[in-house]
Parts: sequence; structure tokens; C-alpha cells
Amino acid sequence: MREVVLPAVRIASILVLLAGCATVGAPARTEEEPAAEGPPVVELSGEGEGAAVEPAADGAFPADPTDPTAAVAPEGVIPLPGEDDTAIPEVEGGAPAEAETLPTGAGWDRFREARDQADWAAAQQILGQIVAANPTDARAHLELARVLVRFNRLDAATDSARKAFELDRTQVAAGRLAIALLSRQNRVDEADALAEAAAASDARNIDLQVLKVDVLVARKEYLRAIELARSLLKLDEVNVAVMKGLARAYFLMGKEKTAQYIFKRALELEPGDTEILYYLALIIDHTSQDRTKVLAAFSKVVAVKRDFPEALNNMGMIYYRTRNYEEAALHFAEAVKFAPEFVEAQLNLANAYRGLGQFDRSDQVLVGLSQARPDFAPSYFNRGLLYWENEFGGLSQEERILKAVELLRKYKDVAGRSLAADDPADKYIKEALDYVDSMRKAKEEEVKLKAEAEAKLGRLKPEAEAEVRSMGELRARLVKGMEAWQTAGNVDKVNEFQALITDYDEGLLNVVTELKNAIDAASAEDVEYYLGELRNSAGDFQSRVDEIFAEPPPEPEAPPELAPEPVAEPVAEPVPDTGSPIEYPSVEPDPTGEGAPHDAEPLVPEDAAPIEPEG
Repeated sequence: MREVVLPAVRIASILVLLAGCATVGAPARTEEEPAAEGPPVVELSGEGEGAAVEPAADGAFPADPTDPTAAVAPEGVIPLPGEDDTAIPEVEGGAPAEAETLPTGAGWDRFREARDQADWAAAQQILGQIVAANPTDARAHLELARVLVRFNRLDAATDSARKAFELDRTQVAAGRLAIALLSRQNRVDEADALAEAAAASDARNIDLQVLKVDVLVARKEYLRAIELARSLLKLDEVNVAVMKGLARAYFLMGKEKTAQYIFKRALELEPGDTEILYYLALIIDHTSQDRTKVLAAFSKVVAVKRDFPEALNNMGMIYYRTRNYEEAALHFAEAVKFAPEFVEAQLNLANAYRGLGQFDRSDQVLVGLSQARPDFAPSYFNRGLLYWENEFGGLSQEERILKAVELLRKYKDVAGRSLAADDPADKYIKEALDYVDSMRKAKEEEVKLKAEAEAKLGRLKPEAEAEVRSMGELRARLVKGMEAWQTAGNVDKVNEFQALITDYDEGLLNVVTELKNAIDAASAEDVEYYLGELRNSAGDFQSRVDEIFAEPPPEPEAPPELAPEPVAEPVAEPVPDTGSPIEYPSVEPDPTGEGAPHDAEPLVPEDAAPIEPEG
């Protein structure tokens, strides 16, 4: 199955920020080949590659990421010796902190209701009303930014997040969201300026200083980010935000064991942090072949925060890779429900529908995706492959293939310079056009062969029909000859004829039958074949017939003429005696004047006795 494959890790996964724990660089998976073996490979930045940095034996963090032996144990952090590397500590507590601390009031109550129902359009409208009524409400600006992210309105979301952070520097989540959004839009210099200004506003506020770690991670300057994070931990060794920044830097360097260790330490301090749970699930996904463990890890994220789109998407990918397309579709649809513009989840949802054989639904999702995001090239690529590989939509095969070519060309146009050197689009387009050309040539050849076959059939059919009639007449002649010898009482001759008839029925008759079927089916090829077979076989048989008829059968003798049977004279029946006088019919005069013939019988015989009246 041809399929678009997107990077396993992409920069600036904004949707993780919706958990209320903003981050930079969190990956969300999109569909890869379902049969892929092993976990996806994390793409490294080129910095700090090599063996993963493990925690020191005493459980402390490495002081230098390139020197695992140089460790300084931060006070107040409890080591976790001998723990299962793939295990995630059980989460205590409930929903994320921001859900518990939302302001109260009519507007906020309506927002909470709309959010719980995943009615993001209504939520956006309500927050807009709150902001209009109170332009200095920093929390309203932050929540509006989060809703706008779900619709992929990054510019507007950035403005709202920056406004929230300007109004209230304690809204560090707004600052982190603004930095992540700026980085996602390749506006890293603006993100850097924002972080520097925030850090300069209060040099003793560690939460503001950690924003600089986020910017360094966004710039892929992981070693500098690690160095800064470690220096901040010396000031506040149990600061979870700093620990998360440090762990993310290790994670994106490919040092997953170290990142896992630090994330677990942070989770001990904040058990309900969904960002930490999400990264721990990603690490298990990357390092474990046990999909059950991976699924359980992402399930813990969703158990804490039901509307975590990327966790739902990644759960869908686990089901997809095991070809459980129904469950995959359900989870992808949930991800889209909570983030309507989550294009990767929409792409995966279309692929799940395709796996279910629901090609029309798959096409519908891809059409909607390309309309909402005409700049998202993979939607055209996957839609092109959908048309190429599957029969649906009432199109002919050639129409489908040409539609696929059109979509693949659109994919190239939209992707533009971002196309990789080994992108398969050109190869697929060439294969498709070659296939269409071969189909057309095959059709032309089919038309040509059909015309030739019809001409051949027109020539052979009369000959074949004549041969069939001739064979029928030949057998009838044999039967008649055998009957003649039977009448003559010549048993030997009868046996000779019977043997010849049997040979005909067991041999030539089959060929004659096949020839008749070929004529009825108008198959020129079969008519030609069986006509040749019949002629080859009939030659020898005809010689035997000629030989047996060398002595013609005796003509049957005419039956003797029989003398006609004598006709009996009619006998007059006696007239019953009724006792009444007999009335004789009157004789009318002959109008011709000729009178009655002289040989006419008298009405009463001359010798009849007189009839005496009774009494």
C-alpha cells in the first residue's frame, strides 16, 4: 500500500500546550506504514549525538550532558533505584490545575459548559464576549488563545497569548504558549525577545527564567538549554518547569533514558501533570516493542485529560498499526473533535476509513481537509493514492487513475520546494500515466482483435454449419444402413455398422457438439479450432464409411399387395309392427319431366306380404 509518511517527530507540537502545560517540540505521530517494524526513529538535531546519558548511580542529574560521571545531586529529589524503565507512576489527583481554577461567573460557566461539550465555536464566542467586557482579563485572553489553537488560527492565538502575558506576568503558561506559537511560525527571534524581556523583568523569578530554556529548545540549541536548566535547578532544585525543560532537551537529543528519568522525578512532584505523562508515553512508544504498554501509557494521559488531542491521535496510531481500523478511526475522530484543525489526525482518520474499506468517507475527510487547509500537501497525496488503489465513486478505471495523477500533481505544486529529493510523487505519476497508456493500447488492440474475430467468424461460420449438417447426415446414413442389414438378417454387417456408429458417438460427436457451441457463442477462435479438429478427424472416419458402403445395403422389399376385402351387402332391417297404418311418402312430379330412373328400387318389395290391420 502506497502511503505518505510524515516525520515521527516534528517541531513545535502546539496541541500539547492545550493541557495547560505548554511545551516546545512535543511530537505527535502521523500515519506511517502499518507494517513498520519497531518504534519510529527520533530525528536528531546533530548536536550531542551518541550514547544516551544515564543518571548517575546516586540518582542525581548529570552535571554535563557529555560527561555522565560528573553529577551534582540536587537536594530534595528522591532517587528511584531499580524502577522499571517503562513504568509510569500511578497518577493521583484529578483534572489539570487550570480546570480547577477557572474563574466563576455567568460567562465563565457558559464557557466551561461549551468546553466540556467540545463546542469550540461557542467557546470562542463566549470568551470573545468576556474579553470585550473586560479587556484586562488575562485568563480570558489565555483561554481564548488555547481555543484559537484548536482551530489552527496561530496568528490570533499568538496575539491573545502575548496579551495575557503582558497583562499578568504570573500567567507563565501564557508566556510559554506565546513562545511556542512564535517558534512554530518560525518567528524565533520574537520568541527570544519575549523571553529575554520576561526574564529581565524579574531576575529572581525562576518561572520567568525558564522561558529562555524553551527558546533554546525551539532553536535546537539543546546543550545550551541543558546548561541553563541545570543552572536554574541550582537555584530551585524542585522546580518542575525547569525539570521539564531539561527533560525535553534530552528527549529531543535522543537521550530518552535520561529524559525518562527526569520526567519521572518531576511527576513525583506534580502527579497530575499531563505534559509529563504525555512525554513518558512517547518515550515508552519509542523504546518499547510492547504495544500494550504503549497504549496503557497514553491511556493514562487521556484518563487525566479527556480532551488531549495528541494522546488520542497516538492511541489511534497504535490501533492502526495493529490493523484495528475501527478503534483507530474512533480515536482519530475524538482527536479531531477536540482539535478541529488537527490536520495530522484528520489525515489519519481518512486512512483509517480507507482501511475499513469506507473509501467515500475517506475521500470526504480528505476533501474537507484540503478545503480547510489548501496548503497542507499530504492531503492531496493521500487522496491521489486513494483514487489510484481503490474502486469507488462510480468512475471508470481510467478516470480514477487520471484523477489520481491530477491530485499528485496538485500535491507537488502545493509542496513546492519542501519536496524531498527522493519524494515518490514523480515516480507514482509516471507509473500512473504508463498504466493509463497501457490500458488505452490494450483497448485499441482489443477493438482490433474483435474486428478481426468478427471477420473470421463471418468467413468460418457457413463452413462450420455445413460441416455440422454433413456430420448429422452421415450418422443418419449409417443408422439407415444398419437397419437395412437388420432387415436382411445379416448380423455381421449389423455389427460393423453398429461399431462405426459407436465410434462416431464417442469421438466425432463431441467435436461436433463443441463446434456447435462455438458457433452459438460466436467465438471465432473456437470455431476455427474445432472446425480444424473435425476436419482432421472426419477424414479417416469418412474413409471407413466409404469402405463399409462399398457393399450397399439391400433395398427393402416392397410388401405384397393385399386383395381388397369383400364388401358385405346391406341387410334390410325388419320394420317394427307398430299397429298403425304405414304412411308412404308422396311422390312429387319431377319438374324436369324425366321421371324417376328406371332402375330405382321400389319403395315396397314386390314379394312383400300384405300387412293386415290389427283387430
